Amino acid sequence: MRRSLIVNADELGLTEGINEGIIEVHAHGIVTSTTMVANFWAFDHAVSLSKKYPDLAIGVHLNLTHGMPILPQDRVHTLVDENGYFFRRRPFLQRLILGQISMIQVYEEFRAQVDKVIASGIVPSHLDSHESVYMYPELFFKVVVPIARRYKLPIRLQQERMDLEMFSDGLAYRRYLRSEAFWKNHVMSALAHRYRAFLSRHQVQTTDHFLSTFSCLRRYPNDLTGGLARDLRELEPGTTELMVHPGFSDSRLEEMLDGGQMAARWREEEVRVLAHDGLRSLLDELNVELISYRELAVRV
Repeated sequence: MRRSLIVNADELGLTEGINEGIIEVHAHGIVTSTTMVANFWAFDHAVSLSKKYPDLAIGVHLNLTHGMPILPQDRVHTLVDENGYFFRRRPFLQRLILGQISMIQVYEEFRAQVDKVIASGIVPSHLDSHESVYMYPELFFKVVVPIARRYKLPIRLQQERMDLEMFSDGLAYRRYLRSEAFWKNHVMSALAHRYRAFLSRHQVQTTDHFLSTFSCLRRYPNDLTGGLARDLRELEPGTTELMVHPGFSDSRLEEMLDGGQMAARWREEEVRVLAHDGLRSLLDELNVELISYRELAVRV
C-alpha cells in the first residue's frame, strides 16, 4: 500500500508573520496544506497571499477560544466574556462541561467562519480546530460532523502514537509521562479511535494516521530535524497528516502565544527545518507521495 503525506500548517491568518512563514515552507519546503483562522486581523493578508499560491490547499481552523467571534456578540453570548472575546481554552471547557455553552451558537459561529473563508474566494479543503477543542465529544458529534457533511469536507483526527520506543531516550519519555501533554494525547487518541468508525459510517473523510512537530519535539528534544527524519522513515501505509506550526516571530505573536517569546521563536525553527532540501530529498528517497487535503476532499 502506498504511503502518502499531508503536511498541514495551522493558523494561517493569525498574524502576518505566521502567514509569511507558512507561504515560505509551502513555496520552498514540504507544506501542502494549511488551515485559516477566520477571525483574526491577518485574514485579509492571508487571502491576498493565497491567491499567489493556488497549489496550497486551505481549510478552516475552527476557533472558539481566541479573539472575537465573526457573529455579533448577542448571537453568541454563551461563547464570549463581558468584553466580547471568546473564553480561553480552560474556562471554555469548564463552561462546556457545566452545560453553559449553546451548541446552536457554536454551530452558527463555525458556519460563519467557514462561510467567511468561502466568501473570500477560497474553496475549503478540510476542517480542524484551534487548540483542538473540536475533539470534545458534544462539539464533535453535534456540530463539527454536521458541518463537515454540509460542506463535504474531511476532518482532522489527532491520534498519535507516543510509545517508549519512539523516544530518543528514557529521560525524554519520562518527561513526557509527567507532562500535561501525556494526558491530552491519551484522551485525544482514545476519542479519535472512537470517532474514526463514526466518520466512516457518515462518509466523512480523514487521514489514516497523524503526526505533529509538537510531539516530535517531545520524542526528540532539541532535534526536530532528526526526529522528523525518523518519523518519515517509519511512516505507515496509507495517508498521514503531519501537523506543523511554522511562522516568523514578532511582538504581537509573542504576546498572543502561551509560551511567549520562546514559543514564537520556535516557529521560526520550524520554518528552517521544513524548508530544508533534506526533507524533500528524504521523501523522494522513501517514495512517499506528498499530497494535500484536496485529494481527500474529492473522495467525499
